[in-house]
Amino acid sequence: MKILDEFGIKEDPRFKKVFREMLMTFGLCITYTIVTLAVAWSIGMSRPPEEYSYILGFPTWFFLAIIVSPLAFFGIVIYLVTRVFKEVDLDPWLPESKEGRGE
Repeated sequence: MKILDEFGIKEDPRFKKVFREMLMTFGLCITYTIVTLAVAWSIGMSRPPEEYSYILGFPTWFFLAIIVSPLAFFGIVIYLVTRVFKEVDLDPWLPESKEGRGE
């Protein structure tokens, strides 16, 4: 960033990592919303209620949008949290900069 270079401030590498994870989280939330609405709208609004088919006593659109898609996205969230996202140290100083402070 230009302003960081101007004042001689070194960008913290943790910011890039957590910014990428934030974008992935927002993307997942937006995708979940779009998938849920698309399934409910396309299946639920495509025919009158008298012609609905049912799965386990629920209309198909409700079962897919409210029961199946959250379970699928819950699995995606578990995968992201356990395999993709990494813990970030919240100390105010990076480990290599602690040495320079005389600690």
